[in-house]
Amino acid sequence: MNNTSMNDPGAALNSMKLDIRQVAHDISNPLGILRMAVYFLETAKPDDDKRAQYYSMMSQNIDRIEVLIKQLRVLGGSPSAENLPPDPLG
Repeated sequence: MNNTSMNDPGAALNSMKLDIRQVAHDISNPLGILRMAVYFLETAKPDDDKRAQYYSMMSQNIDRIEVLIKQLRVLGGSPSAENLPPDPLG
């Protein structure tokens, strides 16, 4: 945020809204890729090589989402992701 937005609550709010929209986009993009990969795996019945490519793509996008969530936790003032207890479902 620049000095102007720090002095103007309305500008600060607008800046935060833009940041939130960007974060939502950054998370939605890999989710869309995951959805597409699942759809193709279910409907296209790909050969083993293509299936491996889809699984690799899915894994990379899951990693991307995980990094984004860790960054959000740090920005939100939460303890670093390494110090969080393991996910009981994962």
